[in-house]
Amino acid sequence: MLALGFATGFALLAPPAIALVYGAAFRPGADLALVLGLAAACRILRTPHSQLAVATGRTGDPARANIWRAGALVPAFAFAALGQPLLAVALAALAGEALATFRAHVLLRRNLTPISEGILT
Repeated sequence: MLALGFATGFALLAPPAIALVYGAAFRPGADLALVLGLAAACRILRTPHSQLAVATGRTGDPARANIWRAGALVPAFAFAALGQPLLAVALAALAGEALATFRAHVLLRRNLTPISEGILT
């Protein structure tokens, strides 16, 4: 719920706040604000996965998940180099964040199954 609330709040409040601080010329479109908010929401969703991985001694799991996030730099850079709109770069970032969050979830599930079975029996 925190991630959804953040994405919604960012999408609604960031454009007028940025315009207020930096001027109307810098006001981002609603689509860009939504995509950036969703990317940040993915990071929020991934935080408990990372914390639990580190707490259980699986410190490599967050790095494995973040490979997808780092990989998103390739299309993001390509979009920027080709002069694509900022929204295309932000969509690449969102894809990387979403894939990293999914990978963190898969790693956590796979590694917690023995723990949860031990607790439940």
